[in-house]
Amino acid sequence: KDTVNRIQNETDQFFTLTADSLGTQVDGWIDRNIMILKSAAELPDIKTMNRPIQERVLRDLQKKYHYM
Repeated sequence: KDTVNRIQNETDQFFTLTADSLGTQVDGWIDRNIMILKSAAELPDIKTMNRPIQERVLRDLQKKYHYM
């Protein structure tokens, strides 16, 4: 019984730590994407509101930040 309780507690702790770590990683990924997109929104080529020019910039961003 003690062994079962210990294993269950260790498993619960492991899953809690894993979930916390994943949450932190996701939050960081979202924050980086927001920062990149806010920076891109300030680019003169984006502010032109010229679709072909904006698309070129967005394609370049996608190449540089392929995970977005």
